[in-house]
Amino acid sequence: MLADEGLEAFAENPVGTGPYQFASWSKGQEIVLTGFAGYWNAANVTLVDEARIVARPEAAVRAQSVASGETDFAYNVGAEQASALDASVTGGGFQTTSIRLNNQVAPTNDQNVRLAINHAIDRQGICDAIFLGQARPTAFFGFQPVTLEPYPYDPEMARSLIQEAGAEGQELELVYGEGRIPEEDQLAELYKVYLEEIGLSIRLTKVEPVQYNELGGGPFTEQPPLYMETTSSGNYGEIAGGLVDKYGSEGTGTFSDPAFDERFAALQALDSEERQAELQAIAEDLHVIAPRAWVAVLEQVHGVSENVTPNLPLNVFIYFTDLVA
Repeated sequence: MLADEGLEAFAENPVGTGPYQFASWSKGQEIVLTGFAGYWNAANVTLVDEARIVARPEAAVRAQSVASGETDFAYNVGAEQASALDASVTGGGFQTTSIRLNNQVAPTNDQNVRLAINHAIDRQGICDAIFLGQARPTAFFGFQPVTLEPYPYDPEMARSLIQEAGAEGQELELVYGEGRIPEEDQLAELYKVYLEEIGLSIRLTKVEPVQYNELGGGPFTEQPPLYMETTSSGNYGEIAGGLVDKYGSEGTGTFSDPAFDERFAALQALDSEERQAELQAIAEDLHVIAPRAWVAVLEQVHGVSENVTPNLPLNVFIYFTDLVA
């Protein structure tokens, strides 16, 4: 079917061997699943008779759906929305939020400008005020065994670096709209404040997710100088692939250096001890030239009703069986 009809048709005709079976689908609205009595492991699984998966793109609406009793679980509503609910759980996500600093266009092709942007951001303040403690400052992919201190918040040094680069007063476009985390709008507005405090002029451009992905995957020279991104790439599994994706000349980041490309590729051939040492060295070398402003490692915060067990697994998968009280 995949070869004959394509990926979209395949995705719209799901098959599987799980404990639930497809009942109905209203595109963009909801999917209804019912328990499958013939499930091979039914004796060891407690099933609800029917499960509805409803589409609610806005975090506030997802949270309200739990508050109103419409749903029992609201995925990734963020700490602020969850604080207004009777109950929430935190876990999973494996995400790291950052700003890509395009080293192929002015003025972010100047290392001093990139360093200034890193020093302009109060990471701990963001973790406390926006993520309400459900995040921690970072200087690299989260969940990697790398010891690296984030750039200290130092707006005075940042202003000096901007002046040294001759970039004071220059307008930079900051594009966002990925939609991966609920706090995007707050982050964008705060970044604008931070960066204008050090002498830059920031123009915020919010785009729809499809346009966001198209823009972020285009030629580096056609991308904006600043591009907000939250990624799980490199946070687990094969780190070499994450480095190629976010820092490689052919990747989706906005950084190009053939010398680093070679180092990323060579990681795969190293044994574990050599690999860890080289990963640490790569992280340190990237940190010095600042091709990205890493900001925070995030935990996802989900809203739950009284019908949901609080003991959800701390990983990226959430099973219906974990949602049964």
